[in-house]
Amino acid sequence: MKRFTSVLIFFTCLSTACTTFAQSVYLKDKIKEQRKLNHVIGKVVTSPLKSTDSTVVHLADYEGKYLVVDFWYTKCGPCFREFPYLDKIKDLFKENEQLAFINICSISGFDEWKEVIKQRNISGINLFDDNALVSKRRLMGPPKSTGQGIIHDQLYLLGYPSYAFINSKGQVLGATSVPPSDQLLFSYYIDGLLKNRNIDESLKSFIAEVKSEKLSDAFLLFMKERFNLGEADAYKIVLPYKKYF
Repeated sequence: MKRFTSVLIFFTCLSTACTTFAQSVYLKDKIKEQRKLNHVIGKVVTSPLKSTDSTVVHLADYEGKYLVVDFWYTKCGPCFREFPYLDKIKDLFKENEQLAFINICSISGFDEWKEVIKQRNISGINLFDDNALVSKRRLMGPPKSTGQGIIHDQLYLLGYPSYAFINSKGQVLGATSVPPSDQLLFSYYIDGLLKNRNIDESLKSFIAEVKSEKLSDAFLLFMKERFNLGEADAYKIVLPYKKYF
């Protein structure tokens, strides 16, 4: 944990020292995309999926657990770059048995997907979405298939990788393209999920903390519990975000 904390502080300080303009634009774009997805809050996803042994699985089978769902495909470079960061976040929340991480792959071959999981040793619950003939709304004419998989389409996700947060009742509490490599914000979304706080509420709370001159006791407790950071280091981690919002 101490090593991870040191790495987190190092990269945060490095990002502060390096040019912040590109990072600011990147995060703002991700947040803009996320806000377009706010209408998915409250949705319940019921589409069938497949496990590696071709067993039919539904997300409803995991009712009673809080789910972090990663949408990816086998030719997605950014998806693979984010898996190690997601593994680090899993480690931060490993004590919570109510939390599960699910990877849903689509627009890929089933056998290819199984081979990639094995070769890359992709952790978590791995499921496959081969329901490619899914439609999105059109103003005129017949529905148009995106071919990206039914759950990805139902949530109107904008690309890969994308992430959804689902509470213990099976309700979607939000979706985002903010990646796990943004460890602080992504972890804060998971913390909100565990408190049944939707992603819009978490983002507003996060921005309020960042803009405030004094971090709240609740936020400092979050930093202590998840990153083992004291108050002084917590302020160092938050500092770069003041340029983002």
